[in-house]
Amino acid sequence: MKKIVFLLLIIGSAEIAFPQWIQPSVDTLTHNALRDETVTQSLAVNGNSLHAVWKQSSPWGGWRIFYTKKDSAHWTTPRIVGDSSMPNLSPALAVNKATNEVAIAFSFPMDVSDEIFLAVDSADSFLITRITTNTKDDMFPAIAIDGYGNIHLAWVGKDSLENYKIFYATNYLGEWKIQMLAESELGPFGSGASPFIAVNLYGVAHIVYRGGDFGTYQIHHAYNLLPGDTAWQHENISTPNGNDFSAQLVVDDFNTLHLLASGNDGFGFPPHAYYFKKPDAGNWSSPELTTGNGAGWGTSLFIDNHGNAHILWEETSGNIYTGNIFYASNRTGAWVSDSLFCDGKSYGGNLVLDENGFGHALLFNGNTFDTEEILALHSPQPITDVKNDEENPPPQFSLLQNYPNPFNPTTTIRFTLPESRFTSLKIYDIFGKEVATLMNEILPAGNYERNWDATNFPSGMYFYRLTSGQFSQTRKLLLLK
Repeated sequence: MKKIVFLLLIIGSAEIAFPQWIQPSVDTLTHNALRDETVTQSLAVNGNSLHAVWKQSSPWGGWRIFYTKKDSAHWTTPRIVGDSSMPNLSPALAVNKATNEVAIAFSFPMDVSDEIFLAVDSADSFLITRITTNTKDDMFPAIAIDGYGNIHLAWVGKDSLENYKIFYATNYLGEWKIQMLAESELGPFGSGASPFIAVNLYGVAHIVYRGGDFGTYQIHHAYNLLPGDTAWQHENISTPNGNDFSAQLVVDDFNTLHLLASGNDGFGFPPHAYYFKKPDAGNWSSPELTTGNGAGWGTSLFIDNHGNAHILWEETSGNIYTGNIFYASNRTGAWVSDSLFCDGKSYGGNLVLDENGFGHALLFNGNTFDTEEILALHSPQPITDVKNDEENPPPQFSLLQNYPNPFNPTTTIRFTLPESRFTSLKIYDIFGKEVATLMNEILPAGNYERNWDATNFPSGMYFYRLTSGQFSQTRKLLLLK
């Protein structure tokens, strides 16, 4: 249903504003008499390269997907993803950090059901793969790409009893494997579960979605412990809202989870967006209200290289969207909001920061279906400082899970040090005997990785321990030959 435009409301605040967003430059990416709209994952960044995707109504009904990128000063000519006759729904975009290639997941109506497809950009053409091949509806995909280029998907589907469930697929180890999260309970209106997926550098997956039944919706969090693992852990995350309907999640380089959850107290009550974070091997923080004295839905979450959160939120009056988009951040130590684009006809904002700290937003603009256009906004100044590792050391100790795991015969172990200390990284067998020393020296603050070649060791479970001053952490690794 079309979002209803209400009177322009500007939220006053005595707190510090963000001058970086004053008078952003605006690129209009579409110029047509068709309906163009962004979705949850419509904008991605890699360095200073921007990638954008949106859906556009076709003159003969249904939708088409368009993609463009900006590597320097100009956006490329938008390209149709696949055949222009495809009535696509809810495209989701991710970028491979190593190759700068994009992958776009989307649902596509087949003979009797919607199926999930994946389009991967390679040499300026899209290679399209069909992921699901069943007669059940599969819809609203989300996508993430890990540090090794593996693609991870999540979507809403149905089991054999017609119950809505969350599904997951990855091409880890070279072939697509689909799993149904049996413990996911989405209720009779589960098609609106809004799954969102994030992965760490090694490919451990985290999926957040609207779980439960109408009137008691909460954000549910499902995650596995190893890349491609089929044993999923589940937890519910509570906010002060009576119901939570959508969430976004980021896993940063230190394996800290950052969550933005939006909901309200029922029809007619204003929505609010709350932020949480959970450090590796820690607990979720208390929820922080991100929208201040304003009411709105959180539409986008981005974490900068300092660990600060940046969000966009859509203002509402009751349940009515005002068409105004706001920006908020906790980088000053408290959440501060400022208007971003308040013209009474802007919706669906996506936000990223490039490697130089400049902010970029993608949204759709217009109050009637045939005047909606895609706009890209750019901050005239950096949103956050950019420093190298020596000027900006990692904020905490972190020992990540080795990758791959299981492995044969080599694996990589990554860790971070917030300060210079004597540091050791050692391997132990299941009896606690030290079998290898990968590091035993004074290291400055920074990010590190070490490889272990276990060619001369038998298959089995091993342990690796990082010790740096008073910090010590141990993880398991599995060698299979």
